[in-house]
Amino acid sequence: MPKKTLPSAIYWRALKEARPWYPQLGLIVALGLLATPIALLAPIPIKIIVDSVLGDKPLPSFLTRSLPSDVTGDKDMVLYLCIAFGVLVALLAVVHSVVEWLYREAVADQMVRRFRAKVMGNALAQAASRDAGRGVVDQVFRISQDAPALQAMTIWGVIPLITKVGSVIWVVWVTALISPQVAVIALATAVPLIVLIVLKQRPLCDRWHRVRKFESRLTQLAYEVLGARRVVLTSCQEDHEVQRLIDEGRACFMARLSVMVIDAGFRVVLALAVGLGTAGILYVGVRDVQGGALSVGDLIVLLAYMTQLYEPLKAIAQHIIAQQAAFACGERAFELLEAPPAIP
Repeated sequence: MPKKTLPSAIYWRALKEARPWYPQLGLIVALGLLATPIALLAPIPIKIIVDSVLGDKPLPSFLTRSLPSDVTGDKDMVLYLCIAFGVLVALLAVVHSVVEWLYREAVADQMVRRFRAKVMGNALAQAASRDAGRGVVDQVFRISQDAPALQAMTIWGVIPLITKVGSVIWVVWVTALISPQVAVIALATAVPLIVLIVLKQRPLCDRWHRVRKFESRLTQLAYEVLGARRVVLTSCQEDHEVQRLIDEGRACFMARLSVMVIDAGFRVVLALAVGLGTAGILYVGVRDVQGGALSVGDLIVLLAYMTQLYEPLKAIAQHIIAQQAAFACGERAFELLEAPPAIP
């Protein structure tokens, strides 16, 4: 695999490798998409309590059509129903989250075990000498540390991206039904930031490559020193070898620090964009309430939906940044998997 592989190519390679688990991955996507409708129900009871129990606005039409008139006409009964509905939605969200988490972990474990075995089999087919192009320690590091990138790029990579984008679409659509201006402001402040992060992902991936190489070299150095401990002790080179280990560790930290600096910069810009968007939405929402276009309950629902909109957008941005480590690990694992076997 060439050094400069596009992230899309690595994703495609990972998806091809995960083909036997497509039905399970499809179910994980469905479970992920189901989270958004559940979350959209959470602020509805608060809106009804504010507008129809504390205030004098009529109940939503779906309640008046589905409940008896003696219930809808009693504010205490409406309050109790809203509380019960809120508790039910909270329990449903917890059950959904636990089921999705357990199923994801089960599928991820199966994928990694099979991929590790496949990479291990190809490593065994190669010559175990220095002429093979990489040391045994580096092969062990790729099998143990880099192979889990398959689940990182599929179950924790592609699938969360699909579900978060689906969540954004859901929330924007529902928000636009309440206030199109708010939906436009939310997208205008967040989407350009996502585009910026996508354009910057290749430099991050290159830096993560350096980090993984330093980590592999650090492990290899420890194996070499411990494997030759008699020679080291006989030649009184203990301090020298310890210093080498310290120097490699410092170089590894500096490589990781370069990634952390970029990540921190993105997080600051992201927080600034979210803050500006929230301020604009709050201003427009308050003006609409003052003008009678929205009720106070509608404003509460909008603010809750904006949290549900910005959280997936922030998650997408941070997810794209974090995926660069998975790209680097995936390239290293696929390099070992695709290495030609030794000629007998």
